[in-house]
Amino acid sequence: MGGYSGDQAEYCRVPNADLTCIKASDDISPKKLLGLADATTSAWHGCELAEVGKGDIVGVWGCGAVGLSIQRLAKLRGASKVFAVDKDQTRLQIAKSFGMIPVDVVAHPNVSDYILSIQPNGLDCGIEASGFRSINTPKHAAMRYMKAESDSGDTVQAVLKATRKGGHIALIGDFYWGTNDFPIGMLMEKGITVRGGQNFGPKYYPHLLNLVIEGKYDPSWMFTYD
Repeated sequence: MGGYSGDQAEYCRVPNADLTCIKASDDISPKKLLGLADATTSAWHGCELAEVGKGDIVGVWGCGAVGLSIQRLAKLRGASKVFAVDKDQTRLQIAKSFGMIPVDVVAHPNVSDYILSIQPNGLDCGIEASGFRSINTPKHAAMRYMKAESDSGDTVQAVLKATRKGGHIALIGDFYWGTNDFPIGMLMEKGITVRGGQNFGPKYYPHLLNLVIEGKYDPSWMFTYD
């Protein structure tokens, strides 16, 4: 993380940390601040890249801490409907409890077709928050078995297919190198804008901290124990 090994330790000395840290009041709980540090900024970055706004219909691939945070922040930004895509039943139930529309990849392997059956005009914004390790197709599973794979493009293809013409897509799941079967033709024909990249934490911290202070967003939901 951040170019330094061992950052999952209890303590870590970070050179020039003053360049990226902001001051927070002592009366804000540590859980809120910890949740704000990475998952929330990454999630906000995804919403920014996808230009999520009022009335938008959003699809989020991945219901981990970042994916669920994206979904909640998308609602905060005014999204009218949010689809939550994953195969983990516990995570899908959490998404449902937050008011999202859960899409079970196991029950609906062709996720894009399922979403389009509910939302025929497609998504305004599609956000990939699961990364290249998410595979759905037998083809990529076979490539992985033969050690002939590159990054999986399964979720990227689904996002592109489910997003409407002229829509916006954000890729914030980790992708490493080339991506198998990237549907560049579909991207061109549909006129979709695709953005990706690591989050701009220091840029977002002041705004997100204000949301926490004002009680508009509480990132401590992601902690299940003390």
